[in-house]
Amino acid sequence: MIRLIGVSFALGILYSAGIAEAQLSFTATYSGLETGEEEVQDVGGIQITYPEDQGDILPGLLPEIARYNERRAAEAADEATIFRTVFEDVRANVESSVKTLLDVESLSPEFDESFRQVQEDTGKIVSWWEAWSGGVSEVHFYNHTTGKRYWKDTKNALEFPEIRYSLRENGQLNIALLPPFVNQFGTGKDKFRMSTEQVDGFRWDVGILHSPGTAPEVITAAKAEMLDSIATLQHQVSLQLGAKWLMRYQLEQLLEGEIARQIFTDDPANRHLIGGLARFLLFVHLNKISPDEMQMLLPNLVHFPLPRNEEAAFLQEVEQIDPFRPVADEYRVAAGRILMLGILKSSQQLNGDLLPVPLFRSRGIEVPDAGFSREAFLQALRSAYPDLDKHIIDARREIVAMMRVNFVPKPDLPTEAADRKVTPELPDSYFSKQFDGYHFTAPKSLAKAVDLIAPEWTTGLREASSLLRERFDRELTAPVLISDADLDALRNYGFTAERPEADRWALQTAWVSNLGSVVTRLFEGNKISIWLKEDLKKILAETGNTQVFEYHGGSGKVTGNFSFEISEKAIAGATVDDFLDRLAHVAPPVIPVVIDDDSLAEATTEEQIEAIRNGDYLIGKLIDGADEITGDDLFGSSTKLLNEREAFFVVVHEIVEGSLLRETIASDDRRWFCDGLSNYIAIKECDRRFGKGAGSETFQSLYPAEVAKRQAKGVNLLRWRPVNEGTASNSKTRGTREDAHYYFATVVLKRAVEKRGEGFVKEWIEEIERTPWIRTNAGTVFVAYQKLTGEDMRPLLKTVLK
Repeated sequence: MIRLIGVSFALGILYSAGIAEAQLSFTATYSGLETGEEEVQDVGGIQITYPEDQGDILPGLLPEIARYNERRAAEAADEATIFRTVFEDVRANVESSVKTLLDVESLSPEFDESFRQVQEDTGKIVSWWEAWSGGVSEVHFYNHTTGKRYWKDTKNALEFPEIRYSLRENGQLNIALLPPFVNQFGTGKDKFRMSTEQVDGFRWDVGILHSPGTAPEVITAAKAEMLDSIATLQHQVSLQLGAKWLMRYQLEQLLEGEIARQIFTDDPANRHLIGGLARFLLFVHLNKISPDEMQMLLPNLVHFPLPRNEEAAFLQEVEQIDPFRPVADEYRVAAGRILMLGILKSSQQLNGDLLPVPLFRSRGIEVPDAGFSREAFLQALRSAYPDLDKHIIDARREIVAMMRVNFVPKPDLPTEAADRKVTPELPDSYFSKQFDGYHFTAPKSLAKAVDLIAPEWTTGLREASSLLRERFDRELTAPVLISDADLDALRNYGFTAERPEADRWALQTAWVSNLGSVVTRLFEGNKISIWLKEDLKKILAETGNTQVFEYHGGSGKVTGNFSFEISEKAIAGATVDDFLDRLAHVAPPVIPVVIDDDSLAEATTEEQIEAIRNGDYLIGKLIDGADEITGDDLFGSSTKLLNEREAFFVVVHEIVEGSLLRETIASDDRRWFCDGLSNYIAIKECDRRFGKGAGSETFQSLYPAEVAKRQAKGVNLLRWRPVNEGTASNSKTRGTREDAHYYFATVVLKRAVEKRGEGFVKEWIEEIERTPWIRTNAGTVFVAYQKLTGEDMRPLLKTVLK
C-alpha cells in the first residue's frame, strides 16, 4: 500500500490498562484472498481435506503422516499398558486416602462395588486414549480464509475441536491437545466425558498459514516438524498427566459415594452438599502439590460446565444460589462448587487440620451412625468454619465472574463498530449532567469531584479546539473521481479495475486529503464519559463491546477508543456531496476516561479528582499542549495532505496494487514489485489525464529524488516487507527511508519496462500468472521477465542504488 494512505481511516487514542497510545496506521493483508474451495482425498483410510490450490504439499507429507502413525501406535500401546499396570494395584492407596480424608476407620460395604465401577471406567478411558492417540484418522488443512472461523482474537489462538494453537508473548507457538473424551476445563470426576460412545484416531486440524509464495517443500517440512511435536506432546501428556487425571477421577467418585453413605442421611436434596464436600476434600488431597501448581489448578477445581446456549440466563440464576438450601438438579454442580470454594476460603484462615470431620470433633460434634441430617451437617459446618456464610458470598461472586469471562460467549454484535452502541447504558449508580455545553456521565460517588473538575475541562477543551481549528482547518476538497476512460486504460495493462473499488479508493484518499479539517473536529467532542474500570468490565462482559469501550476477557483489560472513522460501509455508495457533508458534520465522539481504582466512594474529593485525572489521557494533554501540537502529531509523519494530481496518483496506485495482490502475487518479497509497478502505472496515467510530464512531477512531489538518494545505503528492495496480517509494522523504515524504498522501487520498474513496448506490462503479468497465485514470489517475477526479454533484471535492483 502506498505510504500516502498507508494509514487506517481512523485516527484515535487507545487506552489499555492505564497505558495510552496514539494510533494512525493501516495494514494490508492477503487474508481472505486465498481460495475457500477444498478437496478431499482418502489415503489409506485417512481422510485428508485441503484447499484446492495446496494439494502439492501432500506428496511430501504423506510419508510423514505414515511415520507418525507408526510411532504413535507403538507408543500408545505402551502407554496404555503402563496405565493398566499402575491401576491394577491402587486399591490400598485409594482406600487409605478416602479413610484419611473422611477421618473414618473403615469403609462401607458398598465401597467394593464403587471401586469396581471406577476401575471399569478407568479401563474405558485408557482404551479411548490408546485409540485416539495411536494415529491420525483425519487431517484437515486450513488457510487464512477457511480457518478464519476458528480464530479467537482475544486469545491470539486457533481453536479446533481436538487441538489448540496459540501464540506466546515470546513468539513461540503453543500447542494444546484436547481428546474428545476429555473436558478442556475441570479435574476429578468432571475431567472425562463418560458418555462418550466411540473414539477414533486423532483428528489433525492445522493451518497452512504460510504467506503466498512459500514453496511446498518448506510447508511440508514445517508440518512434519509440527506433527513430530504433537507425537512428543501426546507421549508427555500420557506420562505426566494421564495418571494424575485418572487418580483424581477415581478419588472424587469414591469420596462422593462414601460421603453419601457415612456422612449424610440418604436424601437426594443433599447431593450438591455431597459434591461440594467431596470437591473440597479432593483439594485437600491435592494440596500436597506445589503452591504454583495449585494456583494453576484452582480454576479447574471450581469450574462447572454451562448448558449450551443458555449460559447468561443460567449464571443469572447461579448468582442467587444459596448452597445451604435444596437446589434444582441443573444447578447442583454450581452450588457444590460455591460451597467448596466457601469452605476453602474459610479453612485458609484456620490453623492446623483442614479436614471437616476432625474440626467437628474438636468442637464436640460427632458424626451420627446414620449420618448427619441436612440441618445438623450445616450447623456443624458453621461451627467448624465460623466465617463460612460471608465467604460463600465471596465464593459465589468469584465463580460467576470467572465463568462469565472465560466461558460465556459474547452476544452477537454487528461486525461494524459503527453499528454498536457508542457507550454502555448507564447503570443506576451513574449520573448524567450538562456543564456549560458539555455532557458528562460519571459514577454518582464522584459527583462532587466531577462538579469541581468540569469547569476546568470545559473551558480548556473549548479553547484548545478553537486553537486547533484556527491552525489546521481548511476548506474541504472533493474526491478526485476515476472516470470510465481511466478504468479502461488500466484494464489495457491487464489489471482488474472495477468501479466500486475505484470509487472507494477515491473517497478514502479524499479522507486523507481532508485530514486537517477532520482531525481538528475530532478534538471538539463535547461528551465526556467517566467510568470505573470494574464497572465497565462487568457491563461489557454481559452486553458486549461498544464503539468506545472494549473488554478483553482473556487478558482482563479494558480499552477506550477515542476516534473518528469513516468505514468502507459508510463510504460505500456515497456521492461526492454526501461524502463532503459527512466530513463537514462529524459527530463529536465520546471522550473516555477510565479509572482503575474502584474504591473511591470513601476517598476525599481531592483523591477522587486525582483519580479522574489519572484515568484521563487526552483532555489534560490537549488543554496543556494545543499550541505545541504539530501536523505530524495530528496526521502522522508519514501522511501527506494531497492535491488533485497527487490524489489521482494515489488512487491509480491502489487500484493497480489491489489487482496485483489479489490475482498476481502476494508473497512477502513482493513489495518492491507491487509498489514500484503501481507507481510506474500511476506516472503513466497522470501523463494521460493531466498532460505529458505531469506524472513525473507528481511522483517527484511525493518522493523527492534528493531525499531518497540520501537514504540509498539503507535501502534493500528484496527485503522490503509488506505489512501483512500478523506481521509487525515497518516502523523502522517509516519516513524518509520508507520514501526511499518507494522511490527506488519505482525507478527499477521504470527502467525495466519503459522501452519494452506498450503491451509489455500485460505480457509480463500474464507470464507471472502462469504460476499459481499461492506459489508466486519474487523469483517467479524474475523468471517471467527473463523468459520475455532474455535479460536478468535482478542486478538492476542494486545498480539503481549507486
